[in-house]
Amino acid sequence: MTIEMITAKMELKELVDVFSNLADVNDAAAQGELFTPPEQLLFSSV
Repeated sequence: MTIEMITAKMELKELVDVFSNLADVNDAAAQGELFTPPEQLLFSSV
């Protein structure tokens, strides 16, 4: 396994951990920001 692969795995684990923590506190807006540029996010208050 190369250093690049190890780094990518660590970064992916960090992303999953952050996403999971945001799910625990029901922060869908912050979860969306992890994957989508801010100008494309549209949340309703329904």
